[in-house]
Amino acid sequence: MKDMKKLKITLLVFLGAILIFANIILIVMFMQKYLDTDFFTNDYLSKAERISNLDLDGGNIVKSIDTHGGFFGEGDTLVEIQYSSDKFNDIVKEISVQEHWGKLPMNEELEKYLLGLDFELPEKGYYLFYDRHNDAKFHYDYKAMMRRHSINFSFLIVDEDAEEVIYMEKDT
Repeated sequence: MKDMKKLKITLLVFLGAILIFANIILIVMFMQKYLDTDFFTNDYLSKAERISNLDLDGGNIVKSIDTHGGFFGEGDTLVEIQYSSDKFNDIVKEISVQEHWGKLPMNEELEKYLLGLDFELPEKGYYLFYDRHNDAKFHYDYKAMMRRHSINFSFLIVDEDAEEVIYMEKDT
C-alpha cells in the first residue's frame, strides 16, 4: 500500500512538472511570435499602407517605439522608415496623385496632437491624418476628433529631407 501511494505521488509530481514545462514552452513561443519588434513593426507598415494607399515595402526601420498597453490600450506608436532615393521618389510620386495628403508645414491646431511623440517635425514633406475612432464618419478629417473625449488616430509624415516615412498612432 505504501509503495502504491509513493508511486501515485511520484506520478503526480512528474505530471505536474511536465505541465509546468509545457506552459513555459508555450509562453516562450508566444513571446517570440507576438512580442518581437519586427512583428509589430510589420503590422504597423500594413496599417500605414492600408490608410495611405502607398507601397511602403523596402525601407529600413531606423526607429520603433510603442507605448501601448496602458489602460484600454492607450499609448503612442512611432515608426521611422528610411528609403533609398529611388524608392522614396516613387512614394512621393504616389502621394502626388492622392487627395488626402497635405503639404508640410501643417497647421498648429493639428500639430498639437502630435505633442509627446518622440520625433522632430520635418519642415519639408507631406502628411496624412487618419481618424480611427469608432464614431469617425470622415476618417481623413481631424476636426470632429477635437470634440471627443478620446482620440484614436494614425498619422503619416513623409520627410523629404531625410527620405523617411514616419508612421504614428495615438490612442487615449
